[in-house]
Amino acid sequence: MFDTTAHTRPFSKGDILQVHCPWTPTTVAEVEEDYAVLHWPWAPIDPAPRCPWYANGPQRALPRAVNSPESMGELYRTDPEPMHLSAGGECRVGIPTVKVSVAAVIHCEPRDAHGLPQPDRTLVVVPLEHSWLQDYEDGGSMIHIPSAEPITIERLPAS
Repeated sequence: MFDTTAHTRPFSKGDILQVHCPWTPTTVAEVEEDYAVLHWPWAPIDPAPRCPWYANGPQRALPRAVNSPESMGELYRTDPEPMHLSAGGECRVGIPTVKVSVAAVIHCEPRDAHGLPQPDRTLVVVPLEHSWLQDYEDGGSMIHIPSAEPITIERLPAS
């Protein structure tokens, strides 16, 4: 779980971060043309889910297209890659170490977000190598704080 107490100041738009999440085994719930849906291995089951896709436990869809803006902005990766996954199969999911820019900080009200723990803020981040994605509606990833995922976030000095 991400430790927010390790940071002495709040995150701001424009912050440069280094992000990592260790590879974790999971299973593939289903595969659609554009997305592979994984059983999310870190999130506890919400006893009062507000979304139907949480009825069988937390799940997350990852884009299958290699060079789409969605896949370039998505921090989480699978091994094997999403285009090689099949429903019921096994894979690993994680975030290889990547440098990102904070595109937005969203302050959440209780129950604005799905799943547990309930975040009080969400960072919208874009990999530095694809900074043009900040102008694309679905071009970034969200990091919830607090988070069930064992994400390591390091704030890097401004250059």
